[in-house]
Amino acid sequence: MTSPDALPKSRRRIYLVRSSIQVKMLLPLLFTIFMFGLVTCYFLYTWMQKVVDTTLLSQTEIEDFQKQVWLILSLLGATILLGCGTLFVSIILLTHKIAGPLVSIGRFIDALVQGNHDIPDLGLRERDDLKDIASKLNQLKSYLKSLAGRL
Repeated sequence: MTSPDALPKSRRRIYLVRSSIQVKMLLPLLFTIFMFGLVTCYFLYTWMQKVVDTTLLSQTEIEDFQKQVWLILSLLGATILLGCGTLFVSIILLTHKIAGPLVSIGRFIDALVQGNHDIPDLGLRERDDLKDIASKLNQLKSYLKSLAGRL
């Protein structure tokens, strides 16, 4: 049997603990927001070009108008990038609450499969999800330990 320290814990925070799950959730959302932003910028730019009749404006007014259009588009682009960054951080943090416990649960089950019933109870962080499953797994460990003791 292995020692009770069979479940190594990392002191560093690694937010991409199950990158396959987390990236699958993140990429479509980021792609959608980015494409929506590009389409919005395109339509806004073409609409602004059509709204203003440049034949009635002087060259200075046309240049001022173009500067204002680029300023608006730049602010919109910056807002979209900020939104993508915020979404990225939010999704990583939210999925970390699920993916992190999945890693701990996997290690716990691996230790049980190897016959190590002396491992400490599975404890999850305060803000993690899946605590009900961890509780059931701790009950299963106690049951398996009592069965092994009877044999």
